[in-house]
Amino acid sequence: MLQELDIQHLNDKAVRFIKSLQPDTGIYQNNYSYACYVSLYLYALSYCKGRYVLDAACGFGYGSSILAQSAAQVTGIDLSDERIQYAQLNYQSESTTFEIMDVTETEFPDNHFDCVVSIETFEHLPEELAHPFLREMKRILKPDGVLILSTPNRPIHTQITQTVDHVNEVDVDTLNTYLSTHFSQIEFAYQRKGILDEMKAFYSVVKTDRYKVRRFIPTSIRKWMHRFIAKDLTEDVDVLLPRLAVNKANTLEDVRQAVLQLVVCKP
Repeated sequence: MLQELDIQHLNDKAVRFIKSLQPDTGIYQNNYSYACYVSLYLYALSYCKGRYVLDAACGFGYGSSILAQSAAQVTGIDLSDERIQYAQLNYQSESTTFEIMDVTETEFPDNHFDCVVSIETFEHLPEELAHPFLREMKRILKPDGVLILSTPNRPIHTQITQTVDHVNEVDVDTLNTYLSTHFSQIEFAYQRKGILDEMKAFYSVVKTDRYKVRRFIPTSIRKWMHRFIAKDLTEDVDVLLPRLAVNKANTLEDVRQAVLQLVVCKP
């Protein structure tokens, strides 16, 4: 079972399961991008065992399927009809269901979920919807529930790439201010600390490509380029996952040096 997975000691069964979830929609240019997201869901997984879980803005649904390996029941919601249809076709099961719904105004009753997971959603919400979103997540959580949320750390992420549909990227202190309005306990974690130094040549190119023109370069040429300036992008998922593991922060300074910030919040 995936909930028994120690990310530092990946077993063959877990790796095969994770690989089987990789979307065939072309939204990931390489295993590295996919493994980044999987690692975030794996961190959330440890909070979901035996619980009723919402995957808020679930996208294509593979993350919900990961959470379902530990949770009692997972509900994935997203505004995109196309993505929900894909999720229903590929990942729906007795323990995993999907619905079209707005994360800022859901149809669930108060105190409904033990755990809400929201991976890479916050930055897509306009600033005026940030508080309504957090308020809604708190409303549908049980009093002893937990919110697990990840979002880019703006000062580092903007040095890597400019993402057009990220309308509200925030730094660590701003996210902390947002969250402290609604939650009394906030625990920070991080992913990809120090990556700017490790992949400096690659990201110096990527950050100038605001509109991701590089995706039109033939795959064979991209792979050839990656071997020289970003070897990690050519690695397999099982090799990448330990490198991309989420780590609990000792101080907020750890998070400030990372690409991704992840928070575990309790009402």
